[in-house]
Amino acid sequence: MYTDHPKPSTAYLMGNITVLLFTSILGVCLPLLSNGPVWLRITEFVLFQALLLIALLLLHAAFRTEYLLCAHQLHLRSGLFMHETLPVNEIEAACTVPRPFRIIGQGPEDKGFCNRFGNGVLLETSHGAVYISPSSPDEFLARLQQEKNA
Repeated sequence: MYTDHPKPSTAYLMGNITVLLFTSILGVCLPLLSNGPVWLRITEFVLFQALLLIALLLLHAAFRTEYLLCAHQLHLRSGLFMHETLPVNEIEAACTVPRPFRIIGQGPEDKGFCNRFGNGVLLETSHGAVYISPSSPDEFLARLQQEKNA
């Protein structure tokens, strides 16, 4: 059994904190400074609070990313809502990528369980690609290969 709880990168955290602060300040100040009708001010407030909630969920996901490799399955988790279990034998290819820009996946079939912008691993399956960001990509790939051979 192999468990990895990668620490979020500074760039990922700073991006989330920037969005968090921006939406917090604008969400409170913009409706107060707006001269528009009441419905517009309420809409602005609700919109920025929704963005604030998304930023909080992404920040939570940064600290709740986990990769668990056991019993010929790879369990992926990122935050409250992103959970995936991949049978190891369904992973067709695995390679390191220098920058997994796609934190949540690149297309409708792709998924991302990343909490950093560097040191990523791309897992290719018949269902699409999965991007992850383990603490040590080389060690993760070695453990994955070991699990496939067992």
